Amino acid sequence: MKNIKKALIIAAAAIWGGVIVFGITRIYKYWQDNIRTPDVPLYPTELVYKDINDKYIRFDVYRPNDTLSAYKTILYIHGGTWIMGTKRKVQDYYRYTTIKTMLENNIQVISLDYRLINLRGNSMELCIQDCYDAYLYCIENAQYLKVDTTKIGLWGSSAGAHLAMMSYLFGKCPANIKLIIDDFGPTDLSQMWGVFPGWIRRLGCSFFFHIPFGELKDYDAAAKKASPLYYAEQLSRVPIFISHGEKDPVVKCKQSKWLHDSLPNTTELWLYPGLKHGFKTMDSTEINLYTQRVMNFVNKNL
Repeated sequence: MKNIKKALIIAAAAIWGGVIVFGITRIYKYWQDNIRTPDVPLYPTELVYKDINDKYIRFDVYRPNDTLSAYKTILYIHGGTWIMGTKRKVQDYYRYTTIKTMLENNIQVISLDYRLINLRGNSMELCIQDCYDAYLYCIENAQYLKVDTTKIGLWGSSAGAHLAMMSYLFGKCPANIKLIIDDFGPTDLSQMWGVFPGWIRRLGCSFFFHIPFGELKDYDAAAKKASPLYYAEQLSRVPIFISHGEKDPVVKCKQSKWLHDSLPNTTELWLYPGLKHGFKTMDSTEINLYTQRVMNFVNKNL
């Protein structure tokens, strides 16, 4: 009887998992089909920063039109729930204006791809590892990339903001990373997933962290281990700029408020009434305001 019950639970989990993956895939397709692209696209230099069994992971280098020997550099990490997205996302919506302004101020931007979580072995830990390795590649190849190794910042949106903070922690808080820009990133995964029934939370943790479903007893502990909110002492060493839409249904605004409240002296929190996840409805006034706030923060700390 126990074996039958266990088999039914596994079958139900597989069905629901398939439904969730199918739904996310359809949402992603809609998102890609309706993506807003800039009128004047930016053309970066694409480079390989990591080779894993002949599978190359690349980043795009956006360099100012100047002749400096080394530039202040921002590493951008895209979002997409850790399972989708691309480095070219830095050019859509509000980010396009911000990156153009950074380039005009002689700040180099490097937008990176990383291994996405899947059923074939890629876990969230590998996402974090790749982001940190991209940073290491920039340090080791600073002369070629024209990176000022004393002035580096991290910038991410949604899951990318989470990865920016976690890769900073993964690297034991490198002193030459001078700032983090966090756009609507999740800070406590245990609370983010807390709305779901226990078995779905366990299934999600099993997928994201690649812990066998039957061995995952404390899924909240596993989620907290990968949550920036629980590393306040370490994150207090770097200034963090936080932006969030108050109407965000995907990553609730309280996620950013919690981080700000735990790091009141090292974070800036800017909330945007009416905006949802992704800032896709930002008008030109809001985009310019966001860009101005980011540039003030960057100029102060980088």
